[in-house]
Amino acid sequence: MDVEQELMPDSIEELGRRLVHADETTMETWAGILKVEYRCPACVRTCVDSTDFANAAVDFYKIREEEEENAIETVLAAVEGGAFAGPCSYCRYLAERD
Repeated sequence: MDVEQELMPDSIEELGRRLVHADETTMETWAGILKVEYRCPACVRTCVDSTDFANAAVDFYKIREEEEENAIETVLAAVEGGAFAGPCSYCRYLAERD
């Protein structure tokens, strides 16, 4: 097992549980391992698209096709309620202004 795998929770269920209470540093680490983080060009905040994160987690944990939809929904709910819940305030302002 490589170092990156050791930093991830043991299962997608555990990932979902831990995402809800994860701090920004932990989420950045997991998003980096899953290769779904990016920097906001306006404010340079680390951002994660919740759908990209959920799909990458399904791939990482090799979830079977028949369990995929439930797993994606679980991870989506956890990511959207965690440290990366929405854009930064500046970017939210720009989006609402347009």
